[in-house]
Amino acid sequence: SGTGTLTLDGLAQGDAVDITINNGGTPGVLSGTFTVSIACSSDSPTQAPTNAPTDDPTPNPTPLPTQPQEVSEPFQCGSTIDGDYNGEDVTITGVDMNSFDGDMTITATVNVGSG
Repeated sequence: SGTGTLTLDGLAQGDAVDITINNGGTPGVLSGTFTVSIACSSDSPTQAPTNAPTDDPTPNPTPLPTQPQEVSEPFQCGSTIDGDYNGEDVTITGVDMNSFDGDMTITATVNVGSG
């Protein structure tokens, strides 16, 4: 069991990263859970929101791409992903930097039992 944090500095808008979680070669890991949280900060945050939002928003926007047959939510800044852990590598691909330049901090926690 444990928690790890990784911060990637200076990512550009639209950059995507892949995350792999493993048990570090610890024998006897049978089962557990994992949680991955993704937080991002902008290199140039907006000082004030727009005073004139659109009068015609998209009625049914399409979701961001998801991982096929694995989860039903997109991976992006602000996401938290939970799942079962069986000692094998867990790979999360294409975590999106959204629409700004900045830093991404990935925090992963794995809670496991042994046998």
